[in-house]
Amino acid sequence: MKTHTATEKQNLMLIVGGNGKSGRRVATMLTERNVPIRIGSRSGKTPFD
Repeated sequence: MKTHTATEKQNLMLIVGGNGKSGRRVATMLTERNVPIRIGSRSGKTPFD
């Protein structure tokens, strides 16, 4: 897992449902634009519910 700087943490985007069809696409687009993201999902390493 990538660690984020203090500035990145201020601009960190949470993608809820980031492992689903739409969330994965959004996560990819934001990553391509160098936007720091964190993915939240029920089936992730750390469940988000």
